[in-house]
Amino acid sequence: VMPHGLRVRCSTERLVSGPYVDMTRTVMAGFGVAVVEEAGTWTVPSGGYRAARWAVEPDAATANYLLT
Repeated sequence: VMPHGLRVRCSTERLVSGPYVDMTRTVMAGFGVAVVEEAGTWTVPSGGYRAARWAVEPDAATANYLLT
């Protein structure tokens, strides 16, 4: 637990993994943590997650190992 929250700043102009950051923010919001993005900086407030139902889509990307 971080009593003062967390701030992360990106030091590059273009964040290649932007979609993954967005996906992570969406999941965090689903569990009660609102991440604020402003000018390449993400701020996570202090506190914690709350229980929630979350549907996880199956990922069959690695299933081809079983087929070869």
